[in-house]
Amino acid sequence: MNVDFNNVNISLESVSDLLNGLYAQIITFKGFASVFVMLFIDLCALIILLKSGSEKKLCHKKWRKEFGYIAVVEGRRVIPVETSEILLGRHRSADIQFPDLSVSRYHAVLTYSDGVFLLEDLNSKSGTYLNGKKIHSAVINVDDEIRLGAVVFQIKRIKETNNGGRKGKGKRKA
Repeated sequence: MNVDFNNVNISLESVSDLLNGLYAQIITFKGFASVFVMLFIDLCALIILLKSGSEKKLCHKKWRKEFGYIAVVEGRRVIPVETSEILLGRHRSADIQFPDLSVSRYHAVLTYSDGVFLLEDLNSKSGTYLNGKKIHSAVINVDDEIRLGAVVFQIKRIKETNNGGRKGKGKRKA
């Protein structure tokens, strides 16, 4: 194949027009690519949100299946336990708040792992007691008596009512 370059007439203007056309196509492609990437990222974020919602429901079902309805019972107040880690204290950020001044702001943490409840004192001033004995960390069972400062409560199994709600459901804050 032979190419005859003698008859090819390339002017500076035609090269400039060609480059401007290519530049315009590249700009259009960049715009299209940017929009495509943004839509792809939004779609991925939506999928992640939907999956996390379904995973949360699955985790909640697994929690209920594993050990039924568990609650912290303090006097007449019944607080359902629906997570594997609960901060107990006087502070507003505590998962279960006890407004008594004998309870430290961040008094103790109740965790559930591998089928076992563990109560850990967070270096509170008035101490954490399990069945009358001062503890730093201890495994607890349903119906054990727990005392944080002057506040006494128990971990109890509660029954589900006919309409799907929990019998004796109470507010989290006293």
